[in-house]
Amino acid sequence: MGFENLRYFLLFVFYLFIALCYMLISFAAIRHHHIFKEKNELFTFLVILDGVLAVVMLAFTVWNWYLVLVGYTTIEFWTSVMKEASPNKVKFEYGFKTVGDNLYKTFGTNKIFRIFSPSMRNVPFTGLEWAFRLHDEGFD
Repeated sequence: MGFENLRYFLLFVFYLFIALCYMLISFAAIRHHHIFKEKNELFTFLVILDGVLAVVMLAFTVWNWYLVLVGYTTIEFWTSVMKEASPNKVKFEYGFKTVGDNLYKTFGTNKIFRIFSPSMRNVPFTGLEWAFRLHDEGFD
């Protein structure tokens, strides 16, 4: 996942979860309709499939949003888990200390409405900042 594409991915998985929930609500609303009763096996399969996908997407969405809020990528998270097992590795922190700063890094704003609305605004960082910071702190 590219740095500038992370926000689009997060919004995609979030809205995919919302769509799956909407589909479950729609199935619940039409369960007494005659077509639902005529094709009961098909609709039962679809409800089960949609429910399972909704649970999986909920877990995936929560995981990815958690990583953004704490300022990690998946690789950085698992590297930090392995670092606890072997403390000799030097780790550079790309994330910020606060949730608001990490959201700003990813979405370019702290406003909730703007975070959840897709837009083409630029993110505040390009990735070059970390290269200079790494060099200044002695990482080569």
